[in-house]
Amino acid sequence: MGVYMKKIEISVKYMVESHQDAYIKILDFIYDKYPNALKSFEQLPKHGEKGKRYLARSKEKLYVNNPILANRGRHFRNGWFIPGNIGPKTLNRIVQMFLTIVEIEYEDKLEISCRE
Repeated sequence: MGVYMKKIEISVKYMVESHQDAYIKILDFIYDKYPNALKSFEQLPKHGEKGKRYLARSKEKLYVNNPILANRGRHFRNGWFIPGNIGPKTLNRIVQMFLTIVEIEYEDKLEISCRE
């Protein structure tokens, strides 16, 4: 006898002004369902090009190779910071990275439309 898991679809739709706002909505969505996922994401050895981090516990850790850019960091929530500039390719990469961390027991559907 096998284990039956019912898949539940959760659909959430947002309209945002920028890719950074879309990133914040995605982080909110993940944080509410998988609070430990942010810490796991932060601990990944590589996030972006040239040492750039997409999530950190301080602004300075976002741009380890270029501390001058640290003032661009934006507070997300509960002591987490995100970079000040997120584009569509970066946003897609971030989502793919989170999907490798989170074990999904049901299907989440998150639709975000961006005016940029």
